[in-house]
Amino acid sequence: MSVILDDDETLALVTLARFVIRADGQVTEAELAAMMAMARDVGLARFYDAFEQSEDAPPLGTDQLTEVARFVQRPESRAFMLRHLAQLARADGIVEAEQRVLDLLEGEWRLSA
Repeated sequence: MSVILDDDETLALVTLARFVIRADGQVTEAELAAMMAMARDVGLARFYDAFEQSEDAPPLGTDQLTEVARFVQRPESRAFMLRHLAQLARADGIVEAEQRVLDLLEGEWRLSA
């Protein structure tokens, strides 16, 4: 089942993905491939528009990450996002910082990756 994210949810997903991808301090080919899969599922144009909007944003701290997570209200959007963020985190082997992000989202959204 495909979920269509609205523009704000797409921006939230990209923001969270940037947080996950930066968590271990490196961007690998496997992570880039996972980002491309995410972009295709969201819609390339919509994903890239959100990516451009988020480019100048400063890195998020835990408080801001929680705010972004709380912004996403639709359960189907949360599940879609968590699935993609978990795939992104696991793309090159999950590290503790990435797991903390997933744990925070699972707790806020009452889901499991």
